[in-house]
Amino acid sequence: MDFGRFSRMGERGFTLERLFNTREGFSAKDDTLPKRFTDEEQIPGNAKTKVPLGKILPAYYKLRGWDANGIPTPRTIRKLDLKDLI
Repeated sequence: MDFGRFSRMGERGFTLERLFNTREGFSAKDDTLPKRFTDEEQIPGNAKTKVPLGKILPAYYKLRGWDANGIPTPRTIRKLDLKDLI
């Protein structure tokens, strides 16, 4: 197995999990990190070290091929050959 195929399997797994969670009623509002990352400074005294989750999530969703609500796009579903699952 080459790295590309291995990577695609992981991508399919994350997307499949998201499709399942969406079906079960979870949404983007459930995507969060522990408060120790979002509310506390990772380096004490440096406010810039708080994780800006609101800024990071849209980029993460785009990287995954999901829409702004964290739902896999039809294109991503086709690309990963998951169309029979929706």
